[in-house]
Amino acid sequence: MSLSADEEARIRKTVGALEEEEIQLVLAGDVAGAAREMADDVAVNAPNNQVVHKPEILEHMKRQTALQYSSVERQREAMVIGATAW
Repeated sequence: MSLSADEEARIRKTVGALEEEEIQLVLAGDVAGAAREMADDVAVNAPNNQVVHKPEILEHMKRQTALQYSSVERQREAMVIGATAW
């Protein structure tokens, strides 16, 4: 699949907006909203230096014992669109 530069830029912008929305949901403690936004197979590096998955993230948010952040910083390692890596 070959995308034009404009199509690729639009996809990258959309993904960035979705990522920012997810961050805001986590900061607000919106468990239902975060559950809708997160991919079922999401895995993140938690502040305790462990990899956690969606069920664990949501459980921590429900208990409000682990995910009470004043800020969130996301370090995207790669974005693959079609056959192009960024």
